[in-house]
Amino acid sequence: MTRAHCVVLGEPAPLFFLLFWRVGGGSRWCVGGDSGGETPGPIPNPEAKPTSADGTALGRGWESRTPPTLNFTRKAGSGHHDGDRTRLSVSVHLIGMTRPTTNEFRGQEMQLVSPAEWPRTIDEATALQQQLAPRVRIESTMPRPRTVAGLDVAYAPDSDRVAGAVVVLDARTLEVLELVTEIGRAEFPYQPGLFAFRELPVLVRALERLRTTPDLLVADGQGLAHPRRFGLACHLGVLTDLPTIGVAKTPLGRYAPPGPNRGSWTSLVDAGEVVGRALRTQDGVRPVFVSVGHRTNLDTACAQVLRLSPRYRLPETTRHADHAARAALSSC
Repeated sequence: MTRAHCVVLGEPAPLFFLLFWRVGGGSRWCVGGDSGGETPGPIPNPEAKPTSADGTALGRGWESRTPPTLNFTRKAGSGHHDGDRTRLSVSVHLIGMTRPTTNEFRGQEMQLVSPAEWPRTIDEATALQQQLAPRVRIESTMPRPRTVAGLDVAYAPDSDRVAGAVVVLDARTLEVLELVTEIGRAEFPYQPGLFAFRELPVLVRALERLRTTPDLLVADGQGLAHPRRFGLACHLGVLTDLPTIGVAKTPLGRYAPPGPNRGSWTSLVDAGEVVGRALRTQDGVRPVFVSVGHRTNLDTACAQVLRLSPRYRLPETTRHADHAARAALSSC
C-alpha cells in the first residue's frame, strides 16, 4: 500500500492528512503530498468558500477555509484492474493537535454484512429488498451519537462512473474526522424503487475501509419512504446494523407544506401510511424529507437532522459527502 501526506493550511497547529489509495485503470494515482517526484497538487486556499450541492458555501467546521480537497496527480506505471471495473479508493484520516483523532471515537468494529454478488436483474433486486425489509427495526430510543457519517454518491455526466463517499463527523463540533471515497461503475440499470443498487456497491466498499465505526449513518436518500419500505438508508442500516437515517431532497408520497420556520414539519404519507416527514431545516427554505432507515424513530431522526443542519438546508454530513464524492470523481 502506498501512502503520502499533505499539509492543510489555516490550522493553529500542524495538521496532516494521511492518504491511502489503490491503483486503478492502468495508471498510478497519487493524492497531494509526496508523490515520488511528481509535482503535488495545489494546496487549498484557506480563505476560499466552495459551494456544495445546494448551491451554498460550506458551513460550520470549514467556515474560513475549504473542506478537505483531494488533489490527484496521474503517473505512468503499471495498474490494477478489478475485472472490467476501474477502481480508485482514497481514505483520509485527520491526525493533529487541533482535532481529536479517530482512535478517540473508535467503538466496536462495524459488523458489515454484504452479499458476495450484487443483484443484476430487477427481479433479483426486488426479491432481495423483500427479503431484507423485515429486518428493519424502529427503536424508541437511541443514544446521542458522538460520531455521524454522511454517505453520498456522485455520477459522471458522460459515463457510468460513480464516486461514493463516506465522511465521518464529530457530532458535537461537526468537524471532519475521517473521509473515504471509492470509484466504481453504476452497473445496475436505473429503475424506480431500485436506485439503491446503483449506489450500494461503492458505498459498501467505502464503509469497509473506515477506521471509525460511526454511531449514526445519514444517507442521501430514502429510508422507509419507499414503495417496499426499504430504501437506501434501510439497506445500509441492515447491512451495518447501525442506526441510520434517510434524508432526501425530493419526496416519495404526499405531504402538506410545513410551517415557514426552522423545525416545522408535516407527515409524509404513502398509500395511507406515514413513512417520513417533510422537515424545514432553515426558515423559509424548501424542506428535506426525513425517514427512518434502521434502529431509530422519526422524532429522533428529525432532531438529529436539525442538529446536523445549523446553517443550511442540507445536513453537514450530506454536504461534506457530496463535496468529497464530486471532487474524487472530477479528479480521476
